[in-house]
Amino acid sequence: MKKLLYFILLLSLLFVCGCKDPKDPITLTYESSEIEINVGETVNIAPIINNLTTETYKLNYELYDEIAVIDEEGNLTAIEEGIIDIVVTIDIEPS
Repeated sequence: MKKLLYFILLLSLLFVCGCKDPKDPITLTYESSEIEINVGETVNIAPIINNLTTETYKLNYELYDEIAVIDEEGNLTAIEEGIIDIVVTIDIEPS
């Protein structure tokens, strides 16, 4: 089976609003910065969110190639073989 290698571009964003302390920025982290899955397989790539003090936020996933699809929950499905970068950002809604 063809393998699909993904590099997840870890994009950590700094926010003052919503942080416990401006010295503690909100960061998105992952267990690994790259994953490998077979074509047709699905894996969840939702990040671990650090220093977030609100429950009202939305993660945005951007793919710059059409060899995979990703839904709002971070479920990534390989469509074709290849390498792809994924940008993940977080929108924080005022509480």
